[in-house]
Amino acid sequence: MKKIFNFLKSLALFTFTIGLNAQEVKVNELLNKADIHFENGNDSAIHYTSLALELSIKNSDRKGEMNSLFQAAKNEYDRGDLAKSLETAYKSLNIAKEINSYNGITAAQNTIAKIQNRNGDFDNAKTLTQNNIKLAQQQNDSTSIAVFYEFYSSLYRSLGIIDSSLFYINKAIQINKTLKNDRSLGFIYNNLGIFHFTNGNNDSSLYYFHKSLAIRILTKDIKNQIQSKNNIGYINLKMGNNNIAISLFKEAIDLCRKHNSITYLDLSYTNLSEAYEQLGMHEKALTSFKKYTNIKDSINGENVRKQILKIESEIKIASEKEKSIILNKKLQAEKSYKSKQNILIILLIAILIGTILLSRISKKKTIKFIIERQKTNAAKAIIDEYEKIDN
Repeated sequence: MKKIFNFLKSLALFTFTIGLNAQEVKVNELLNKADIHFENGNDSAIHYTSLALELSIKNSDRKGEMNSLFQAAKNEYDRGDLAKSLETAYKSLNIAKEINSYNGITAAQNTIAKIQNRNGDFDNAKTLTQNNIKLAQQQNDSTSIAVFYEFYSSLYRSLGIIDSSLFYINKAIQINKTLKNDRSLGFIYNNLGIFHFTNGNNDSSLYYFHKSLAIRILTKDIKNQIQSKNNIGYINLKMGNNNIAISLFKEAIDLCRKHNSITYLDLSYTNLSEAYEQLGMHEKALTSFKKYTNIKDSINGENVRKQILKIESEIKIASEKEKSIILNKKLQAEKSYKSKQNILIILLIAILIGTILLSRISKKKTIKFIIERQKTNAAKAIIDEYEKIDN
């Protein structure tokens, strides 16, 4: 009986696991669709991410919930909602730490560091990036190490430490050339263009910006093509090539509108306004500047900065409460899992008992039938014997 019980328990676990795996596959499919639409700058990324998050929470799938929250943070960051992106990234990070996910921890921390960098909080961004580099080195993850070196370089550039910035960006180039990672090289060449522009080398800056744009066109990286066009246009603007600059800024704005990406839309309008101003086209300059102001206020206004600080404060205060909530959710998930498992085991035991009872009833009927047949045969044999004696 013990062997039968163990078998049924294993069968129940197997059946339940298959159900969970099917849900995980569904979540992964939704997140893959979300990522594809995200790369194309499409609002459908938000829709698929929401579906994945709802399904993950419904099935107590912590890994799926972590990945869905991270994708949501990416969506929000891309649309310029830094405060919301920061809050969502922290939620993803908490789950990543709970389930000890290396990819989840480094991805969330990298997003948080980017937001801190844009908000001028360089020290915290630097600390998080240092942590990510250490984790990536422990995992021997060369691809991620290159990404973090690149971001580390941009942080040093923001801090005005040029030698360190150049050192880390060259390390990132070496790794990505070895890995043949064109997409990452596009980011690095863009950063090198910024580096040379900062140091007054416009020709070198244009060279690297054009290299970056060529790679981004090749890899169909729309959002970062917008960035490259802005960068090339701005260098041309500083060199006095106003018409070329205006053409590039308009191309950047058209790409933003076409792919519904507002990440660089404010930058495109302020650059266009400056270009018109230099040509003495004041009315067009004013129109472009108004559009820039409206977008900037909605993305990077003072209210957003205050909201970011408030969120960071709330996250620190609520960290213990979050742990308690996570623990309760985990306990509830385990309780639900055991409850479903027990119901399945009871059902299988009931089926087994029913099968055994039916088998025994059938066996008794068979034995009774055999005995009756033997009695009949014996009686017939006696009668036949008497008939022989009479004869």
